[in-house]
Amino acid sequence: MIAERLAAFALAPVGQTAPRDVFRLSLLDWAACGIAGRGEPVARAMRDWMRGEGRGASTPFGSSADRSASGLPPRAAALVNGATSHALDYDDTHFAHVGHPSVAVIPAALAIAEAERLDGAAFRDAALVGMETSVRVGVWLGRSHYEAGFHQTATSGAFGAALACARLLSLDEARTVHALGLAASMASGLRAQFGTMGKPLNAGIAAAAGLEAARLAAAGVEGRKTALDGPLGFCATHSGEGAALPEGEWLMEGVSHKLHACCHGLHAMLEALR
Repeated sequence: MIAERLAAFALAPVGQTAPRDVFRLSLLDWAACGIAGRGEPVARAMRDWMRGEGRGASTPFGSSADRSASGLPPRAAALVNGATSHALDYDDTHFAHVGHPSVAVIPAALAIAEAERLDGAAFRDAALVGMETSVRVGVWLGRSHYEAGFHQTATSGAFGAALACARLLSLDEARTVHALGLAASMASGLRAQFGTMGKPLNAGIAAAAGLEAARLAAAGVEGRKTALDGPLGFCATHSGEGAALPEGEWLMEGVSHKLHACCHGLHAMLEALR
């Protein structure tokens, strides 16, 4: 089963071959995008709405220096930070994945790491395996999933966020598989939202859904183990190609970062003009 193989990967020690330097650049890129996007209408609206969720230990973009006054519960912070960091659409890209790896996974992992008072190394490794998972799932679902109208950043990203949070919550392999099974019912996002606030919101929904799936699994809620690759699973019902799941080599090495504040599609022209 795909879920068992992904869970085993996500919980295993992160070796020396892991692209930590690529992740550090993505983390810096994600933070810069979030800081730049914190004044966007969707970011302000999300912060205002989420204040009704109460206070918590997780920090949203645009908060005050006093975290006790502006911190949010983990799920709320993941939702806000996912949407905020994707608001300008300047975040990292993986073309084989057909999506943005950081904006769904890092907000979820950071929210849990803050709430559980975990150290930077634990956060880094969890976010790294979560982002790698989102890329692998994106490749497994393939271009047909994207062309059918699904926003890969959101759908694949939710599974990556779930595994990052499962690792941070120290779930065993069985519970981690359940987290993926639950995430299969929660992963969503449509390309129909492109050009609206719904596009960055897709990233926030993925971060929040992955975090919630891991916490539900930690609480004892179980999901279908074949919810990704079974006959009525996510791949079959969401136009996935179901290609071979990439394993072994770290696909995160292929992440691209935007050297200009615009879509990747304009970069070649800008470089040529320069």
